[in-house]
Amino acid sequence: TAGWSDAQQVPLAGDASTRRYTRLKLGEKTAMLMEDPDGDVGRFAQLARHLLSLGLSAPQIFAEAPGLLLLEDFGDDLVSKLAKTSDAEKQLYITATDALIELHKHPALETLPVATADALAQMTDLSFTCYAANAGHPNPSAQTATVAALKPLLDHFGAPENIMILRDYHAENVLFLPERKGAAQAGLLDFQDAMIGHRAYDLASLIHDARRTPLEGTGEACV
Repeated sequence: TAGWSDAQQVPLAGDASTRRYTRLKLGEKTAMLMEDPDGDVGRFAQLARHLLSLGLSAPQIFAEAPGLLLLEDFGDDLVSKLAKTSDAEKQLYITATDALIELHKHPALETLPVATADALAQMTDLSFTCYAANAGHPNPSAQTATVAALKPLLDHFGAPENIMILRDYHAENVLFLPERKGAAQAGLLDFQDAMIGHRAYDLASLIHDARRTPLEGTGEACV
């Protein structure tokens, strides 16, 4: 019904979720089909429209149905990809940071969950319930001790502010859109788990990335 039924379909690599992505090609046009039968695509669409209203680059929503979204295609120019082959790594990270600065100028949506110290401390559970358990080393007492140790630190250093944190903000979730200007050059993805939190959260995720070290060996700070 959205006019893309005759499009060529090119499946893309998935992520650590039930979501699946397919690039649709119809002549010179492309779009992205998101399938998430177990998720809340309406939440993604709501947050995308909110980010767009702030002048940031979330994907336009072309069509919406239960478990399905037809999205604007931002292409393949991930910051992580361009930073490997380009001497513009520092500027790419500055652009990604500019998007956060612009986001933080606006109050968070009141409907978002709050990243309290307790909630953030509990989010370390995958280290124990997934990684350690799958390696054959389950350690419930270490999990309990970790949560207990983190909570007072998060209370002191990471108390939530009235800003939206995108959560999974790193170089493999940000695309570079050179035809746009300013903070809109950062194409935003994977923000459906956004919360109300501390303004340092996304910046720390971007810079202290387990997948890659920004400006490694240059002696420079990226921001």
